[in-house]
Amino acid sequence: MAEEHYLGNPLLKKANTRVNLTVEQLGELTKCSLDPVYFARNYMKIVTLDHGLQPFEMFPFQERLMQSFQNNRFNIAMLSRQSGKSLQLTTPIPTPNGWTTMGDITVGDKIFSPTGKIVPVISKTETMYEHDCYEITFDNSEKITADAGHLWEVNSSYWSTGKKVITTEEIYGIYEKKTDNKRGKGVQGSLYIETSKSIELPSKDLKIDPYLLGLWLGDGYSHTGKIVAHKDDYNYYKTKIEVETEIEIDNCIIFKIKDLQAKLKEYNLIKNKHIPQEYLRSSHEDRLNLLRGLMDSDGSVKRNSRAFEFYQKNYSFITQFVELLSTIGIKSNIRSKYTKGVEYYTVSFTTEEIVFNLPRKIDVINKTRNTRPQDKRHYIHSIKKVESVPVACIQVDSDDHLFFGVN
Repeated sequence: MAEEHYLGNPLLKKANTRVNLTVEQLGELTKCSLDPVYFARNYMKIVTLDHGLQPFEMFPFQERLMQSFQNNRFNIAMLSRQSGKSLQLTTPIPTPNGWTTMGDITVGDKIFSPTGKIVPVISKTETMYEHDCYEITFDNSEKITADAGHLWEVNSSYWSTGKKVITTEEIYGIYEKKTDNKRGKGVQGSLYIETSKSIELPSKDLKIDPYLLGLWLGDGYSHTGKIVAHKDDYNYYKTKIEVETEIEIDNCIIFKIKDLQAKLKEYNLIKNKHIPQEYLRSSHEDRLNLLRGLMDSDGSVKRNSRAFEFYQKNYSFITQFVELLSTIGIKSNIRSKYTKGVEYYTVSFTTEEIVFNLPRKIDVINKTRNTRPQDKRHYIHSIKKVESVPVACIQVDSDDHLFFGVN
């Protein structure tokens, strides 16, 4: 009867309406009355535009709030004024298979935590509009647009308390009060984010040895499987690589690797030098060997230091090299200069990893010198308020609920 229903809805009974329950239903009712989180997980639903009726998946802080409200008569909750800790939809996010964006990512997708481990996305908000947005620029020139409520785990050399989790809006307020750094590198006492660890992935069945591919990408002929090297370096290379033929020209050796050209064609590398995605998402050891091949061919180190550099004129290739470093947990910076009208790029970085195989390059590294703490930090160079953009928020299944997004 209609009078038994709340607001005429047959799914909702009026208060004090008598119902008959089974023993199982009574037990379930008792469970729900004692544990509101259990009730929410099993019986609360929400309606979304894209997927219709869906289970209501709460964030951990929401579960803690419900439990606190259940167990305590009085509660104080400090919350941001807007829901969702959101990033611009075009924000790139690395995955085990390549890249996605905040807009394209879906529940169930796998991404990385800052510890390098693979973590699943367990919830995602609808696209949100008209949020206050800010553009954060890091000291490696990377820019990220986030809404005012997005949470960041940051630290400062000026803090004695260690890391804090604060919002974008709070970061903006801190930087509004700071003075310029005299060296022109951001502001005094800049906040920073720790670099992520090397991503953890299994080795893949790669057709070309990663070290050999790195050598070819650096010093190989783009249209063949031949590589050129100084004869002193070649004497080392042929202890690591099976050479098919060689030609000596002055102080250089041009050498050919059996079947290399055919394998390069399979990866679409002939006249198209790039790092195949399989190599950027293989094991740590595979990626490190690829890096060593690239550094033996086109890299250098300042004598008696750990200051490494890599040179290239192809900017697209440079960005892949930076990504390779990032997957190993190495922070880097790009600079450029024009030589005879051509722009060349240099990637500089510091690490305690051995990034060469060539003995002559390894010998000039200062292996006793530790890296500086700053080499493992992404400093926030500046932050400014920008026009509002569509944003969304995801939650990952990890203890700290953080995900890897800064190179």
